[in-house]
Amino acid sequence: MVSKKLIIIGAIVFVLVATLIITLVQPPKIEVPSGYVEPIKGGRAGTDAYFLFLANGSGKASLIALNEKPKTTVVVLSETGIDDETTNRFDEFVQKMVSLQDYGIGVEVAGASDLRGVRESVIIIPNGAMPQYVLDDLASFHARGNRIVYIGKTDFVLSRELRQDYWLVQLDNETRSKIVVKEGKLGDFLDTPGAVDALRGEILRNDWAKAGETDFVFSGFSGRKTLFVPLPDRQYYRFIYEAAGGNGMMDSGPMLRDPIFVSATPDIYPWDKAELFFTVNQSAGKVMYSLERDGDPIAGEELGYVGAEKVFYYTFEFEEPGDYIFRVYDNSGTLGTAHMHVKRMDISIVEVRDVRVLFNVTVDGVPVKSGKASVSLDGVEEREFAITDGQMAVPARMKSGENNFRVRYLEYVKTITYTQRQEGLLETYAKWLIPGAVIIAIVYILASVRRRPMYTLRIEKMGKKKTNNVFVAPEQITYALQDVEKSCGWKEVPVSLKELMQSFKKNITDGADMYDGDVESVMKAMEEKGYVEKYGDYYQLHGWGDVHKNVITRRIRDALVLSGEKFKDAWGGFELDRFVVSTEYFNTDKNLILVFEDEEEKRKFLEMMEPLS
Repeated sequence: MVSKKLIIIGAIVFVLVATLIITLVQPPKIEVPSGYVEPIKGGRAGTDAYFLFLANGSGKASLIALNEKPKTTVVVLSETGIDDETTNRFDEFVQKMVSLQDYGIGVEVAGASDLRGVRESVIIIPNGAMPQYVLDDLASFHARGNRIVYIGKTDFVLSRELRQDYWLVQLDNETRSKIVVKEGKLGDFLDTPGAVDALRGEILRNDWAKAGETDFVFSGFSGRKTLFVPLPDRQYYRFIYEAAGGNGMMDSGPMLRDPIFVSATPDIYPWDKAELFFTVNQSAGKVMYSLERDGDPIAGEELGYVGAEKVFYYTFEFEEPGDYIFRVYDNSGTLGTAHMHVKRMDISIVEVRDVRVLFNVTVDGVPVKSGKASVSLDGVEEREFAITDGQMAVPARMKSGENNFRVRYLEYVKTITYTQRQEGLLETYAKWLIPGAVIIAIVYILASVRRRPMYTLRIEKMGKKKTNNVFVAPEQITYALQDVEKSCGWKEVPVSLKELMQSFKKNITDGADMYDGDVESVMKAMEEKGYVEKYGDYYQLHGWGDVHKNVITRRIRDALVLSGEKFKDAWGGFELDRFVVSTEYFNTDKNLILVFEDEEEKRKFLEMMEPLS
């Protein structure tokens, strides 16, 4: 019995020890990088360059068009520094450049005797004073395809000894344009926040030769992606990627124009047809075409042999937005290419507040500047609403549960389902109160427009009953109006007739009184000539905005000042502790008081705000 117990205990101990040993010898868990990029291929697509890659996680990819051959080597010149600090910090600078090797750019140090053999490289001269032998040989450096980056003073030259010489201004414009200058000593450059990173970025992107750039910053992305950038004939591209899984770059050779031109519709909406045609004179074997999107084949066809000039014409309809590459080829290779972009439309709900639903409307991720869209709720009563800067506000009385909005912009139609979790307080009120009354408090102001008789301009001299005529230039009247604006401390504020008369006394009549009718006649002439705009008893300079809204805003401000309430400027009006007073409807957490010009304006607004139901 004892032996059995010992055997069992021994077995248990063995298992525990074995488990511990396995745990100890097990290799550490390798964390998968949070992002990576795998380059696939690049080339020409019509007038653009393209590059296709596979990406996952987070990172950044860039496609850059260059008007010269991309530089893949950095040579740092080792030379006597302008001072001890420059000499002592040379190695520090070189180490900071070494990280360019992560992308595939070689970094090396060279002496003066080595420079004559350097070709197609970035030559960095960081010693603070331009070596005389470099100045003497600039033409040769540039002829060998080099780009010089100089960190130092532009008024010092290093020969056998340091001397002051304004060498940069003595160069011709073409030579000067081929030198990248970072003014100042190396120590100051290294101590300037962001300066080293900026220089590395310039070298990586070859900024001095950059003709265009397209960037793609991704997070949580997984799949293929194609970048495009405009690329003229015989230029180059560089594809750069940065991700946790590694950085890198790929360069092209000179991108020549295709042998034949393919005419294609460059940008279309999803509901449009893209037209495409090209001419083949004589083929080397069978002519074929392919159409792909992000590397996936969409269509293709064998067109046969071509012995004499023949025109091919096609139309395409695309179900999916994105970028499509058309390629026609034969046994000799690619004959022609084209890039067609199908715009991506998107409409989404970004905010719901009581009976107001805010939509975002974008095309290719860019907010639609202006336009109109039709909206219906649960298939009832389609109405039109304005889009401004990519947003559209729709009043809607939603029920608890699912609510289906059907939105139509141009030919694009999207159904959006929104689930109302619970009934809001304002929704409850909206069922029982007058529609619109619960959304905002509404008041209106009727501007008093009084017609006054016109008189000739007469200036009454103080202490006398004698009147004199005074001739004034439009510039004097403009100045008088601006003087009132300045005294109000409010930009582009309409001024009253009384304020204007006081300004005339100060700036034009040297304190003499005027007849108000005469001032009105002068301002009437200014209005007819387009210098000023009038509404009620107020005037403003032409170009100051909507005179009606400006006058109403002025009256609101005057009333608030008289009331003693504290307020600050808000969108189209003023913000107080408990509410906002404005001439324009906008989104706010506070109660909104809208001020209208008259009953008609109020009626139009209420019709627009009648909720969908």
